[in-house]
Amino acid sequence: MLRSLKTLYWAKRRPRIHDAQFWDAWWNEHISQHRTRSWLFPMVEAPLVEFEGNYHDLVNNCDLLITIMFKYGLKSVLCAGSGLSQEPRALAEAGFDVTALDLSPRASGVARAFEFGPNDMRWFCDPGARRTGGHLDFVVGSLLDQAVCPGPFDVIVERRTVETFAEQQRSTALQALTGRLGNPGIFLSHCNDICYFTSKRAFHASESWFRDNDWTIWNGAPSTPLSGRVAWLVRSTA
Repeated sequence: MLRSLKTLYWAKRRPRIHDAQFWDAWWNEHISQHRTRSWLFPMVEAPLVEFEGNYHDLVNNCDLLITIMFKYGLKSVLCAGSGLSQEPRALAEAGFDVTALDLSPRASGVARAFEFGPNDMRWFCDPGARRTGGHLDFVVGSLLDQAVCPGPFDVIVERRTVETFAEQQRSTALQALTGRLGNPGIFLSHCNDICYFTSKRAFHASESWFRDNDWTIWNGAPSTPLSGRVAWLVRSTA
């Protein structure tokens, strides 16, 4: 039942997911009903993963991503389809060069205007991760248009964006996004789906594409050194 409801929800909206006016109206509805906090500071149920003796929540926290980026000297980040999320700002506060790309002018404007308080860093990472030298740009445009934010970027983060595309369009979206990734580079893809489980593991809508295209996949947490371009697939189930 849950699967059919979600499928029906997106089936009705997918013809318009490339329409900026649709997303402006969608965001205006949430903003008018004061339902923005969960989008500014997303928090959903996700499994913890162990890395070098510590446990990390890869969905709700950027500490491990920041650690990995510093370890390998990665500097530039593209947050694709970031909506209202303040994750791009937190990464910029951590010293990285960040571009937040979204189709909706309304979402981009609200995200840009949000006053990021001194305690807001904690929603995404340890405040001790703050470093100077970071930069943040907000760009309105389609992730499908590779002339927009062409990169290359050291890291691309897409959270719950590509999964909204119809299956036959998902390949086009992934090709457009991965075409912006440098080498070496990390493509962090977050999929949220309460209705799909495979071997008691949450389903990731893009996994088959990465496997079919012979990508190295870091599932959960990287267990091998960064070499070339890798897909870091993150799952949540709330």
